[in-house]
Amino acid sequence: MNVDASSSPEARRGDVKARLAAALRLFAALDFDEGAAGHLSVRDPITPHLFWLNPHGVPFDLMTASDLVLVDANGTVHSGRGAPSRAAVTLHRAVYAARADVESAMHAHPVHTKAWSALARKLDPINQEACIFYGCHEVYDDYSGPFSDEHEAPKVAGLLGERNIAVVLRNHGLLTVGGSVGAAAYRFMIFDRSARVQMIAEAAGTPTMISPAVAAGLAVEERHCHEGFEPLLASLLARQPELAT
Repeated sequence: MNVDASSSPEARRGDVKARLAAALRLFAALDFDEGAAGHLSVRDPITPHLFWLNPHGVPFDLMTASDLVLVDANGTVHSGRGAPSRAAVTLHRAVYAARADVESAMHAHPVHTKAWSALARKLDPINQEACIFYGCHEVYDDYSGPFSDEHEAPKVAGLLGERNIAVVLRNHGLLTVGGSVGAAAYRFMIFDRSARVQMIAEAAGTPTMISPAVAAGLAVEERHCHEGFEPLLASLLARQPELAT
């Protein structure tokens, strides 16, 4: 997809919508979806105070760009059919209010991440992929139900601070953010795999840690995570071109 900052506003809007639809299908392919649970969003490039969300009840594996809905912080739908869940609006508006640099946010409940969340721990730097999160993720250790609660979502968003890219939600799931759909989606995928790897390693013995100095140097920049999504996007578009419509 050859869309950049010099493209027309409508072309850039079409691009981010297609990428979000692709991320939703990727989540389905990786078994990150659970019925109607989970929500992914991206700021609208034309009106950044609005954001695109997946509508409640539409299967992730059937999502297309035209299925997405454009909403404001109150949950009012400005474009698209259907509506997102109240929990989705509550969380994503809190994230965008907390971090002006964040362009995309993703929340779901994958099996391995959900198991890891019950431990209320951060990932350890036991391999270079896990080091993506070294020093830039937190644990929200006060689960009290879905994000329909107006007080919980701002607390979670607040844990993003100025530079964190992920928050583990104890007994719940994961939130990742990024400067693009690709960065947020890639981080989500790598986190779930890293949680699985750490649980396997700890079941077998005591993992050896990467040194703090090396781990800090491996904490991956935005561009790497964005580019990590590109092959996945290309594969999805080649096999399921209708997702961009």
